[in-house]
Amino acid sequence: MRRGRGLSLAILLGLHLLACTPWLEDFLSSATDRATQEDVRQRLGQPTVKTPLEGGGELWAYHMTYASYAGGAGRTSCFEYRLTFDRQKVLRQWDSHACGTAQAGEK
Repeated sequence: MRRGRGLSLAILLGLHLLACTPWLEDFLSSATDRATQEDVRQRLGQPTVKTPLEGGGELWAYHMTYASYAGGAGRTSCFEYRLTFDRQKVLRQWDSHACGTAQAGEK
């Protein structure tokens, strides 16, 4: 009985952690062309990296690590979310990819 309870808890925890990404992507989609840097900072905290862009604006990067314990095996995955702000500090676009993978045009 105890083992089944632990497995159920592990599955629920895994499902909860897997559900972390959609809220972030929903937020970023609704925030695009509306939210300021301060709005994003209040919701997500300080970015992992800030890079000034030529011509004004900034690129912010957030590295998000998620853990999953489904099936009794612990796994983690990392995603980088890159947010582009214009010179008025408004979020204009964002993208995401697995940490350590190059995007088109990158080396």
